[in-house]
Amino acid sequence: MNHRERILAALNHQEADRVPVDLGGTTATGIFAGAYEPLKRHLQLALDRPIRYVYAHSDLVRVDEEIVTRFDADVSPILPEGTNVLHYADQTSHLDAGRYTDEYGVVFERPAGSPYAVVAQAPFAGCPDVARIATHPWPDPQDPRRIQGLRECAQRLRQTTDRALVIGLPGRFLSFGQNLRGYADWMMYLASEPRFVQALLDKALEIQTGICLQVLGALGDCVDIAMFADDLGTELALQISPQMYRRLIKPRQQALFAAVKRHSRARVFLHSDGTIATILPDLIEVGVDIINPVQPTCAGMDTARLKRAFGRDITFWGLIDTQHVLPFGSPAAVADEVRRRIDDLAAGGGFVLAAVHNIQPDVPPENIVSMFDTALAYGRYR
Repeated sequence: MNHRERILAALNHQEADRVPVDLGGTTATGIFAGAYEPLKRHLQLALDRPIRYVYAHSDLVRVDEEIVTRFDADVSPILPEGTNVLHYADQTSHLDAGRYTDEYGVVFERPAGSPYAVVAQAPFAGCPDVARIATHPWPDPQDPRRIQGLRECAQRLRQTTDRALVIGLPGRFLSFGQNLRGYADWMMYLASEPRFVQALLDKALEIQTGICLQVLGALGDCVDIAMFADDLGTELALQISPQMYRRLIKPRQQALFAAVKRHSRARVFLHSDGTIATILPDLIEVGVDIINPVQPTCAGMDTARLKRAFGRDITFWGLIDTQHVLPFGSPAAVADEVRRRIDDLAAGGGFVLAAVHNIQPDVPPENIVSMFDTALAYGRYR
C-alpha cells in the first residue's frame, strides 16, 4: 500500500497495512525550527540544506524530504515557495522584525522568544458599527497572487511522491472575529451586539468561500484533503456555549464546507483545539471528515470513549501530547503514549497519528524519533 492509499483507507474507516503518520503535512502538524535543527543533527540528515519556513513571519519549517522519508510520513502539503493560501500577507506590509499586517488589516506581533504571533492591532477595535463592514478594505478572493504556482506545485508532488496532498484553506469564524475585533471585545459582542456579529460573520463566509473556490478551481483533482482551522475549545470547555455555536458558527461552517464538497473531492479537515466533544456530532453534521488535534489531556476528550462514540463517522488526526509527554517525558514514556493512542483509536481505521500540535522547540529529538518509530512498528494492522 502506498502513502496516499494508506491515508484514504484511514479516511474511509478501513484498516490499511499500518496506522498512517504525519509530520509537516499541515500547518498544525509540523515542527518549529528550534526542534528541527537538533532533529537534523541527531539523524545526520539534510545537514547541507538551509532551513526553509512555511511563513516568512514564523518559525514553522518546511520539513525536508530526507526527514519525511526517514519517518515514512504519509502526507505532503501543497505549499509553493513564496505562496501561502491560508496566511497570505503582502510582504511589503511588514512593519519591522516580528511584526506584520495580514490581508484583512490585522497587525500581528511575535513576542520575543515565541514562535507564535498575537494580535497587536485589530482593524475593528472601537464601536461595533455595522456600516464600517461595508467600507473596510477587504481582500480580493480572486487575487491571482494567491494561487501563483499552486497547481504546478501540486502536479509536481503528484509526479514525485505517492503521498496524500493537503491544501490549507481559510475557514475561520470564531477566530475571525477575535482577530478583527480583538479577543475580549469579540467574546462580549457575541452576546451583546448581534447585528454586528452576524454581519461580520457573513462577510467572513463570503470572502473565505470565494478564496476556497478559487484555490480548488486551480487545483482540480490534485488535492486530497482541505484543511481548515478555527479553535472552538479551551482545555476545560468550549469557548462559547453549544447553543451559541449552533446559532452563529455552525450554519456558516455548513455553507462553507458544502461549497467545498460541491467543487472538490477533497476531504474536510478541521483543526480545533481543546474540549470539543460536545459539538462533535455537529461537526460531523456540517461535513467535517477529519478532526484534529484531539487533545487527550483536555476535559472530556478520553480517546477510547471518543472512538466508541464517533469512530465510525470521523477520522481522528493527531493525539500525541505536546504539552507534557513529548517535551518532558522520556523516549520510553513517548512510546507508551503512542501505543496507548493506537490501542484506543486504530481499530477499523479512522486514525492518523501526529503530534497534537506543531512540535515545540523544547522537544528533544530522541522523543520525536521515539514517537514515529513506535508508531511505525506498533501501528501495523497485519
